[in-house]
Amino acid sequence: MKIKLLLCLVLLVSGCGDSTVTPDPGPEPIEYPFPDTKEQLLANFKIAYQEMDIDGYRECLSENFKFIFTVEDQAQYGLPNQFIERAEDLEIMTRTFSGDSYETPYGTQPGLQSITISNWSSTGIWQQESANHPYFPESYLALYDIYLVYSEVGGEHTLTVDTNQLFYVESVEELQDDGTYRTRWYLVGQEDLGFLRKNDSVSWGELKALFM
Repeated sequence: MKIKLLLCLVLLVSGCGDSTVTPDPGPEPIEYPFPDTKEQLLANFKIAYQEMDIDGYRECLSENFKFIFTVEDQAQYGLPNQFIERAEDLEIMTRTFSGDSYETPYGTQPGLQSITISNWSSTGIWQQESANHPYFPESYLALYDIYLVYSEVGGEHTLTVDTNQLFYVESVEELQDDGTYRTRWYLVGQEDLGFLRKNDSVSWGELKALFM
C-alpha cells in the first residue's frame, strides 16, 4: 500500500497521469472578406485599424503605397518629403499597434490600448485620377469622413482625429489556386487633409509622426 501511495505522489508531482495542461491558443485570427470591390477594401482597412492588426493592415496596402502628409505637418515635424512609402509606414504602424510605450521629445509616452472609430463614411462617388497625377496616376479615389479616438494604456489620455481623408485604390488580376483570375483591390495611397474641426483634435499625419 505504501508503495502505491508513493507512486501516486510521484505521478502528481511530475505532472504525469490523467491531468494535462492545455496551452493558451491565443486570440482567433481575424477573418477578412476578399477585397473584390473598392468598398470592401476600405472596410477591411477600417477593421485592421480598429483591431490594431498589423497583418490585416499590411494585406490592404499596395507595394507602391504612399501616405501623404499635409504641408503643415511636413513643416512642423521636419519631414524630408511630404510622403512616406510602404516600408516606413509599416514600421510606424507596427509600433502603433504594438501597444508598447514610445519615446517623444517630451519623454516616454504610454502605448495605445485601443483605437475606436465612430465614423467612417464615404462622402461621394469614386472617381478616376488622371494619368499625370504626381503620385497615383489612373488610380480611383474617394473622400472619406472619419472620426477616431486613440486611447493610451490606462485610459487617462486620448487623441481624437476628426478628419477628411482621400483614399486611392487600384486593382490587379490575381491568379487563384484553381487557375482562374480574380480582381483584387489594394490601397495605393492615403492623403491626409488635416482636421475638420479643431476641438482638441489632431491630424492623421500627427498620429503617424508620434510613432516615427
